[in-house]
Amino acid sequence: MDSFLNRAYGFDKTKIENRKHLRFPLSLRAECHYKAGENAQECKIVDICQQGLGFELDTQVGIRYGQNVILTIFPPDKKIPVNAIVKLQWAKIPTEGILKRRVGSRLLFMDPKEKAHLLLQAYAIKLASMSKNNFALRSMSLRYPKFQ
Repeated sequence: MDSFLNRAYGFDKTKIENRKHLRFPLSLRAECHYKAGENAQECKIVDICQQGLGFELDTQVGIRYGQNVILTIFPPDKKIPVNAIVKLQWAKIPTEGILKRRVGSRLLFMDPKEKAHLLLQAYAIKLASMSKNNFALRSMSLRYPKFQ
């Protein structure tokens, strides 16, 4: 059933992922404007790379491969939201459990300063998690020299 839905909606889960740019995790509240005249749907930005954004939708909306979507992103450290125009590249439709649809998109337009700001946030999150891991490893090696 899953493969039928993915084929029917133009999403192919069998493609091998081939990335030119690293993807960094991010967790930001956003709105997805997917169709003129429709209310925007709440979504969550889950990752970012130099050329795209990944996001999750909680509800079933009529999105399709290749469709242009406007995302309104609400960074916690800014008063004014950031807008981005993206083109949908793929989506994972869950077969069971919570029906969160994971969507990948290619960035068509975003203010360069705002994009740099979001990328810096993502880098900072990644560096913080790496430094926590390095700190844990260093403290463990100090306590247990044979651990190295």
